[in-house]
Amino acid sequence: MPSVSNKQKRFFGAVMGAKKTGKGSGKAKSAAKSMTKAQIKDFLESADPTGKSKMLTVLKKMREQAMMSPQDTNMLDEESTNPIAKTFVQKNVKFEDYIGKFVGVPFQPKELEAITHYEEQKPTKTTAVDVRYETTNSFGQNTTTLIKKLREGNQFSFTAFQKFSQPNQPEQTPDAAGGEEAPAQDEVTVNKSISYDDEIKGAAILIDFLNKLDI
Repeated sequence: MPSVSNKQKRFFGAVMGAKKTGKGSGKAKSAAKSMTKAQIKDFLESADPTGKSKMLTVLKKMREQAMMSPQDTNMLDEESTNPIAKTFVQKNVKFEDYIGKFVGVPFQPKELEAITHYEEQKPTKTTAVDVRYETTNSFGQNTTTLIKKLREGNQFSFTAFQKFSQPNQPEQTPDAAGGEEAPAQDEVTVNKSISYDDEIKGAAILIDFLNKLDI
């Protein structure tokens, strides 16, 4: 995310110097330890105010890791926003059939870049209109997450469809009527992001959205 003032540019200039040389002092050196060169470069590139929310999130994390004072994170005058606008559960559906009802809009380059740079989890598959994650936790629970970009009038939002299944969960259940095997039904958790109107905002929201989903 880009920085939004000359003061912030000077600060992140010092952070970049500390990152490259391993030298420096105080807060700049502490910040350099918690950020990659790519992240620092993003803050230095422009003064686009759309990065404020993401920047505040990063600065708060830096304060927690480096014991920075609250005043350092007050360089921005707006609070970060929960990227998830709505959550609901759809029961008794087939996961693949259900997500097929939603027509995705192609991701823009900055949004695809956000997916690529998300280091917590790499996607199993990425297409022009959706991204899929398949994960298994330490208890053996499998999670399938598929994210689509959907149009909402003149704006866009991201929608994540998630299916959770236990290890060795049967794919079929007996049909009460005829005793035959019937396809098992899924329970799909749906999370919808806040709306946005340009790809730079979209990329920032997508990173926060992925973090919030805890894929």
